[in-house]
Amino acid sequence: MKRINAGMLAVGMTMAVSGTFFAPAKVHRVDVTPGTFESRFDPDSFAPGDTLALAGTLNNTDIRHLRLIMGRDTAGNPVPAVVKRLDLHDVTFENSGIGSYFKTEKNHAGGARTLPRSIFYEVPVEYLRYPSEMDSIAPYALWYTALTQINIPEGVRIDNMAIAFDTLATDLSVPAMADGLSPAYYVLPAVKHVRFGDMDYMRSGAFRQKTPDIEEIVFDGMIGHIDGYQIENCPRLKRVIFNGPILSTGGTVFADSCPQLEEIQFNGLVFGHGLVENPNCPKLARITVNGAVYESADTVAVPRTPLADIAASPAMMAQLEQLARWQAGAMYKPGFIGKIARGNRDDMAALLDTLGLGNLTAMLDSAFIATRNPDDDKTKLQILKEAAPYSAYTGTDTIRFTYTEPTDSLLALDREYFNLDSVGGTGDDISRIKNLLYWVHDLVPHDGSSSWPECHFNLRELAEVCRTQERGLNCRFMAMMLTEALLAEGIPARYVTCLPKAWDEDNDCHVITVAWSDSLGKWVWVDPTFAAYVTDENGLMLHPGEVRQRLRDGLPLVLNDDANWNHRASETKEHYLDQYMAKNLYMLNCTLLQQPEPEGNSTRARGRYCTLAPTGFAYPNTHILISDEELFWQPPH
Repeated sequence: MKRINAGMLAVGMTMAVSGTFFAPAKVHRVDVTPGTFESRFDPDSFAPGDTLALAGTLNNTDIRHLRLIMGRDTAGNPVPAVVKRLDLHDVTFENSGIGSYFKTEKNHAGGARTLPRSIFYEVPVEYLRYPSEMDSIAPYALWYTALTQINIPEGVRIDNMAIAFDTLATDLSVPAMADGLSPAYYVLPAVKHVRFGDMDYMRSGAFRQKTPDIEEIVFDGMIGHIDGYQIENCPRLKRVIFNGPILSTGGTVFADSCPQLEEIQFNGLVFGHGLVENPNCPKLARITVNGAVYESADTVAVPRTPLADIAASPAMMAQLEQLARWQAGAMYKPGFIGKIARGNRDDMAALLDTLGLGNLTAMLDSAFIATRNPDDDKTKLQILKEAAPYSAYTGTDTIRFTYTEPTDSLLALDREYFNLDSVGGTGDDISRIKNLLYWVHDLVPHDGSSSWPECHFNLRELAEVCRTQERGLNCRFMAMMLTEALLAEGIPARYVTCLPKAWDEDNDCHVITVAWSDSLGKWVWVDPTFAAYVTDENGLMLHPGEVRQRLRDGLPLVLNDDANWNHRASETKEHYLDQYMAKNLYMLNCTLLQQPEPEGNSTRARGRYCTLAPTGFAYPNTHILISDEELFWQPPH
């Protein structure tokens, strides 16, 4: 039996972590040097409820053994846990010893002050005191734990994959992060109270039906941009509080279907406020502004603060300077954040000049000039016209699109369940394609900001989840549904993602369907989101490649007169084609295998994705990148 000396044992200590106090029966202190933990730890001395306090430096070999005594072997299999309470206050880490302490060589200690990658992955740790010198937390470090409180100290950098899949955590507090951690996306279903520090960007859907117990959300730090549709279907949520400054908000709807929501409060400076609508929140009487609002999308719901009041408040002026300095730095960041920072430059500069802060304006101007994108002054159509031409494919990959036959089991179920033969009708292929287009358009409403549905991505389940949850779907799922309906009726079809040139900054793409017409001997454009198709001046239906070329050449295009959004707003050729699709026809992407359940959870094989882009244009998010238009639009085999 292993022995520990007197210096390794302390009894009756009371410890505190993030304001929560515990009085464990025993605290066992073990001093280690790299690679010595196993030889110095005595499992027989432990009783349930005891805490292990480590001091010294742990390497990969030590982490392997630590995970073992806490319930997981080196392959990730569960084993009896000797220790469930751990104190790492006096610990640093070293990347030495036996690596691969969990499934892959990527899991090893990093920096001396970084909580290592996957260290507590699937480990049933119930209490954790973090290292006093910890400055960062690596990916997967806190996945599937048994912690009820996850309160990360201020000043610690968290990878956005560090915390996830914790079914017990009720309290979550995270410091500054580039992207705000989403409890819904990372599946933290028991969370009741969440507190955030500074963040560049908070994406939509952070709090949805996967966070049913959430009661309070507090944003303590500065926010660069926060999306709309943050909160949906949270039956217990009572309040949302913003204490720090915010550069901009997106969308109008912020909270939806939150029957207990009573308060949305802004206590800091909001430079641009657009979150004004709050449907299905009957207890929310108004949005409270205790700070200041410079620009507001609805001055009745959220009035603008007089400039004199902003200038007279040292706190608001300090927050304005904080926003301006963040904005200047954010312009250098790639992607959406850089775009947001540059997009607000003119308005921010005007405000700074008005309030006598010209030195900050000069700082913004310098950053803006250094990061200026030449396309910023161009129309979307001009950008498309200036795209490089296509060119013949010279690669060695076999690029062949395949289409599931209507005899497929899921397609056969679709035909019977929806009586698709009747829906399509007995006319020619164009009339059948249009009938199915209108049917899908009417079957489910479009909701571009909706969460991804929790079901298999086939026609029947997607339709059913929309019916039972009274929800809509984004354009991608509507295009999947139409593609599947066409395949079920024996019409080859693809769903095609249409992407902008600035794909890394602009997350607004559009997904449509193309259907093969035997009578025309070509593909045709059918968009279920808008019940839209496109023809030339003679009424001949076109496919996306033809529409794209006509936009580049300035040739006539005609949008069907009955194109609409959810039967609530008509769609026009000027908006839909000259602006929206001119932007989104720079690149085209689709899978090589067209079938029911092409994405998501399914036992079906997955196809590779192929992207058609202008010659010389780089796009990394694809399996195959080509510039050969004829190859991309090859007839179905």
